[in-house]
Amino acid sequence: FEEPKKAYHSSPDVGEAEYRIICKHGSVRWIWHVCRPITTADGHCLGRRSGNRDITERKKAVDAFKESEEKYRTLINQSLEGIIVAQGPVPRIVFVNPALARILGYTQEELLSLPPRKIPNLIHPEDREMFFERFKARLQEKAAPSHYEFRGVRKDKKIVWLAISSNRIIYEGQPAV
Repeated sequence: FEEPKKAYHSSPDVGEAEYRIICKHGSVRWIWHVCRPITTADGHCLGRRSGNRDITERKKAVDAFKESEEKYRTLINQSLEGIIVAQGPVPRIVFVNPALARILGYTQEELLSLPPRKIPNLIHPEDREMFFERFKARLQEKAAPSHYEFRGVRKDKKIVWLAISSNRIIYEGQPAV
């Protein structure tokens, strides 16, 4: 058995708990228990009513999702390929993995905190127009090459050639590239 996550008390508030039980055939099931007050019109508590629900499948689904998310996070963060997610018609960086930060000579935190007006400085001046036209087209789901090369500018001002493969995605509920 497992201790409930929330303790019950004698106030007329709702009490809830999640815990595991062992069934008579040895299987383990997760139970959600809720206890609600029965009150009079003036708020006097006459007693309580309670119910249980088997939440084993929900718990398994949550655990599987967490495991999948952890695998995804590990793959992205340990990738040798640079990965960046940018949103907005005036792009702002909303995600960057450690590999891209290393390639550009920044920390992840530095790239994530770059104001939109400074993001063009990451692109060579001669490639900026092409790069941002393609970014905006992709963001708006218009035709644009998804694979191309451009020159990036590192923090130390060195120029690096980068090959890009870009796709429009939904990131945290918003369109992104």
